[in-house]
Amino acid sequence: MPDQAITQEQLFLPLLHFISDHGGEIDRQEDRLLDALADRLALTDEERNRTTEGGRNQWRSTVEFARAKLLAGYEAIDNDSPRGIWRLTDRGRAMVEYPPSEMKESFREWREKRLAQRPRTLSHLHFK
Repeated sequence: MPDQAITQEQLFLPLLHFISDHGGEIDRQEDRLLDALADRLALTDEERNRTTEGGRNQWRSTVEFARAKLLAGYEAIDNDSPRGIWRLTDRGRAMVEYPPSEMKESFREWREKRLAQRPRTLSHLHFK
Protein backbone atom coordinates (compact mmCIF):
# COMPACT_ATOMS: atom_id res chain seq x y z
CA MET A 1 0.00 0.00 0.00
CA PRO A 2 1.37 3.48 -0.85
CA ASP A 3 2.29 5.93 1.89
CA GLN A 4 -0.38 8.22 3.26
CA ALA A 5 -0.84 11.49 1.37
CA ILE A 6 -0.44 13.33 4.69
CA THR A 7 -0.06 12.06 8.24
CA GLN A 8 -2.28 13.01 11.16
CA GLU A 9 0.44 15.19 12.67
CA GLN A 10 1.13 16.94 9.37
CA LEU A 11 -2.58 17.65 9.05
CA PHE A 12 -3.01 19.35 12.45
CA LEU A 13 -2.18 22.88 11.30
CA PRO A 14 -4.10 22.81 7.99
CA LEU A 15 -7.13 21.30 9.75
CA LEU A 16 -7.13 23.99 12.44
CA HIS A 17 -6.84 26.71 9.80
CA PHE A 18 -9.57 25.10 7.70
CA ILE A 19 -11.99 25.05 10.63
CA SER A 20 -11.06 28.63 11.51
CA ASP A 21 -11.62 29.73 7.92
CA HIS A 22 -15.15 28.29 8.15
CA GLY A 23 -16.12 30.44 11.12
CA GLY A 24 -14.48 28.22 13.73
CA GLU A 25 -16.90 25.34 13.21
CA ILE A 26 -17.62 22.73 10.54
CA ASP A 27 -20.21 20.00 10.20
CA ARG A 28 -18.29 16.79 9.54
CA GLN A 29 -21.41 15.24 8.01
CA GLU A 30 -20.97 17.51 4.99
CA ASP A 31 -18.48 15.51 2.91
CA ARG A 32 -17.95 18.49 0.64
CA LEU A 33 -16.00 20.10 3.48
CA LEU A 34 -13.49 17.25 3.58
CA ASP A 35 -13.31 17.45 -0.19
CA ALA A 36 -12.61 21.19 0.11
CA LEU A 37 -9.81 20.47 2.60
CA ALA A 38 -8.35 17.89 0.21
CA ASP A 39 -8.57 20.51 -2.57
CA ARG A 40 -6.73 23.01 -0.40
CA LEU A 41 -3.96 20.46 0.12
CA ALA A 42 -3.93 19.62 -3.60
CA LEU A 43 -4.47 15.91 -2.99
CA THR A 44 -4.80 13.84 -6.12
CA ASP A 45 -7.84 11.67 -6.83
CA GLU A 46 -5.70 8.62 -6.10
CA GLU A 47 -4.68 10.03 -2.70
CA ARG A 48 -8.28 10.87 -1.83
CA ASN A 49 -9.55 7.42 -2.78
CA ARG A 50 -6.91 5.14 -1.21
CA THR A 51 -8.25 2.59 1.22
CA THR A 52 -6.73 1.08 4.33
CA GLU A 53 -6.21 -2.65 4.67
CA GLY A 54 -9.56 -2.70 6.45
CA GLY A 55 -11.27 -1.07 3.47
CA ARG A 56 -11.79 2.40 4.98
CA ASN A 57 -11.02 5.57 3.04
CA GLN A 58 -7.50 6.50 4.16
CA TRP A 59 -7.92 10.27 3.68
CA ARG A 60 -11.11 10.45 5.73
CA SER A 61 -9.61 8.21 8.43
CA THR A 62 -6.56 10.45 8.66
CA VAL A 63 -8.78 13.52 9.09
CA GLU A 64 -10.89 11.77 11.74
CA PHE A 65 -7.84 10.64 13.72
CA ALA A 66 -6.20 14.08 13.44
CA ARG A 67 -9.39 15.60 14.83
CA ALA A 68 -9.40 13.10 17.71
CA LYS A 69 -5.81 13.99 18.61
CA LEU A 70 -6.54 17.71 18.40
CA LEU A 71 -9.49 17.12 20.74
CA ALA A 72 -7.84 14.84 23.30
CA GLY A 73 -4.17 15.78 23.09
CA TYR A 74 -4.36 19.50 22.46
CA GLU A 75 -7.90 20.39 23.57
CA ALA A 76 -8.16 22.45 20.37
CA ILE A 77 -11.55 20.98 19.37
CA ASP A 78 -14.61 21.34 21.61
CA ASN A 79 -15.57 18.00 23.15
CA ASP A 80 -19.02 19.34 24.08
CA SER A 81 -20.13 20.36 20.59
CA PRO A 82 -23.02 18.39 19.03
CA ARG A 83 -22.22 15.12 17.26
CA GLY A 84 -20.53 15.75 13.93
CA ILE A 85 -19.77 19.40 14.71
CA TRP A 86 -16.10 20.25 14.94
CA ARG A 87 -15.77 23.53 16.81
CA LEU A 88 -12.54 25.23 17.83
CA THR A 89 -12.01 25.93 21.51
CA ASP A 90 -10.33 29.12 22.70
CA ARG A 91 -7.13 27.12 22.78
CA GLY A 92 -7.70 25.95 19.21
CA ARG A 93 -8.22 29.53 18.03
CA ALA A 94 -5.01 30.54 19.81
CA MET A 95 -3.18 27.68 18.08
CA VAL A 96 -4.30 29.01 14.71
CA GLU A 97 -2.69 32.34 15.57
CA TYR A 98 0.34 30.92 17.39
CA PRO A 99 0.81 27.27 16.40
CA PRO A 100 3.12 25.07 18.44
CA SER A 101 6.53 24.73 16.82
CA GLU A 102 6.10 20.97 16.32
CA MET A 103 2.95 21.59 14.27
CA LYS A 104 4.65 24.20 12.13
CA GLU A 105 7.68 21.98 11.58
CA SER A 106 5.64 18.89 10.73
CA PHE A 107 3.57 20.79 8.16
CA ARG A 108 6.62 22.60 6.76
CA GLU A 109 8.39 19.28 6.13
CA TRP A 110 5.33 17.86 4.37
CA ARG A 111 4.86 21.02 2.28
CA GLU A 112 8.50 21.07 1.17
CA LYS A 113 8.35 17.39 0.19
CA ARG A 114 5.13 18.00 -1.78
CA LEU A 115 6.54 21.06 -3.53
CA ALA A 116 9.58 19.05 -4.57
CA GLN A 117 7.29 16.37 -6.03
CA ARG A 118 4.72 18.73 -7.57
CA PRO A 119 5.88 22.33 -7.87
CA ARG A 120 3.23 25.06 -7.71
CA THR A 121 0.49 22.88 -6.21
CA LEU A 122 0.95 24.18 -2.65
CA SER A 123 2.55 27.54 -3.13
CA HIS A 124 -0.60 29.15 -1.70
CA LEU A 125 -0.25 27.40 1.67
CA HIS A 126 1.69 29.46 4.16
CA PHE A 127 0.94 29.27 7.86
CA LYS A 128 2.51 31.30 10.64
